[in-house]
Amino acid sequence: MDRDLYTLHIPANAQIMNRSEIQRNLATHGLLDEDTASVESLSLEPNQELLRGQFAGKYARLMAAEVEELFDAGSISQVPFYAAGESGKDGYYSLENVDVKPLDPNVDELREFDGRLTKAGTRESKRRAVRTSVAQVENDLGNDQTALLGVDAAASDVQWFDEETEQTEPVSVVETRAGEHGDVEVVDARASSFSSPTLVYDLAYQQERNVDVVVWDDHDRAKLQDGINSWQFCFSTGHEFAGAAVLDNGLVRVHLDAGLGVEAYMPGDDSWSTVGLGTSDWTLDDWSISRIGPSRVEASCRFRDPTADSEFWLDLRLPRGYERPQWVVAQQETPPTPSGLQDLLDPVADTQDYASEAVQGLVAREGVIG
Repeated sequence: MDRDLYTLHIPANAQIMNRSEIQRNLATHGLLDEDTASVESLSLEPNQELLRGQFAGKYARLMAAEVEELFDAGSISQVPFYAAGESGKDGYYSLENVDVKPLDPNVDELREFDGRLTKAGTRESKRRAVRTSVAQVENDLGNDQTALLGVDAAASDVQWFDEETEQTEPVSVVETRAGEHGDVEVVDARASSFSSPTLVYDLAYQQERNVDVVVWDDHDRAKLQDGINSWQFCFSTGHEFAGAAVLDNGLVRVHLDAGLGVEAYMPGDDSWSTVGLGTSDWTLDDWSISRIGPSRVEASCRFRDPTADSEFWLDLRLPRGYERPQWVVAQQETPPTPSGLQDLLDPVADTQDYASEAVQGLVAREGVIG
């Protein structure tokens, strides 16, 4: 049975085994007394599973690299693992201890992987939680007094939650925005009466990725090749890009390469349209991805004006549900942002003077609805 691990498709040949299943498998093959086999089986805790499988074909190396990065991702935790039909294995899992290698060193189209899954709960025991820490930021491209964040419009039981008092309050939707893979409801963390509100909700496993923010490596090619996505999911800030980095939340895409490019999703014809930058001598000179998480991604960007031999750093922030990226003066810089750089970014800039600093996780369901 094919399964999905968050955004990644896991082939049907993958095996999922717990300790007792590994013991039975080893005994069947007469390997139970071998030291290495015993260590492997006993290293699993009762709530852990071993996921082992293979990728084959043109994109095997790319898919194996995606698995390796997802298991090692620092800002992505407790991801859904599920099958199209009901399965007793479905749930939220933490990922660790992955091993990815060629099945045959002489064949590039074959990769095998194995990693450890630790079950963190299911939709019956947990609710998705997006924790906020609302703060004012130095955004010289606007002064809107909101701290917006997005949630999939398909989510249910959406509430503000105070984790200290375990109190809840209703959420008011500011706006619903149509994205490439689903609608996003935008809410304002500053509208909650809680000082650091947590947005909690229930959402089907298979819908979790629809409006999440992702980073792609485009490998200098069109996204679709023979009807198949050929861009690579990037889950690690240490990823070495073969092409441009594309920060994508389904509403807007920011391309970081030798220059800066921005596209907006056009729901009317299900297409992406280029958003023009302002006229300026300033250009993107260097960049580095600094955070990758499902609720927001961030990058440090250095801009340069060659006519004045000047440079200036801005932090690019792209949360879930935003129609434009937020450009915040980097900590090492002294505001304000140079006027020419403001001219460049004004058409592609979010205008909020606050940030929700959203971080996604889980919270016990009983604490929310008990």
